Amino acid sequence: MIKIVLVCIIIIISPVLLFSEDRVISITAGPMIHWSFGGNENFFSIGIEAAYWDLEVFPKSIDLGFEFDKKSVRIYSELQTGLWVAGISSGIVLEFIKEEITVGFQGSVWGNFFGGVDVRYRRLNDVNFICPGIYGKYPFVWTGGVN
Repeated sequence: MIKIVLVCIIIIISPVLLFSEDRVISITAGPMIHWSFGGNENFFSIGIEAAYWDLEVFPKSIDLGFEFDKKSVRIYSELQTGLWVAGISSGIVLEFIKEEITVGFQGSVWGNFFGGVDVRYRRLNDVNFICPGIYGKYPFVWTGGVN
């Protein structure tokens, strides 16, 4: 589990370390709460997510999130795009339940400023989940390269 978390952290920060020309970038981070419906069950989860945004020409992003509920832990990473107030994202999710690891897919549509709402579709073990949620994000914006 520690190795997976370290690999995920390297993936999220590597774009920041790789660029050298002047760019406008942002790192956003904050808590999330989701209510998941699917597979004849519903449950709440809490999490934290951080995203790297490259704001030059066309906004593009990669995020990394950790989500927890009563019986599982999920780690996900998504590619996303959008304008400051609305966007879409999709990517891979890993779910850990006891000793079992499941790989799945998730996608979201979202709207926000510092706080926001999203609706997430997640598919794990051939079960579909719809997960509306709320979250807060704080943006750290800067210009210039890392030399």
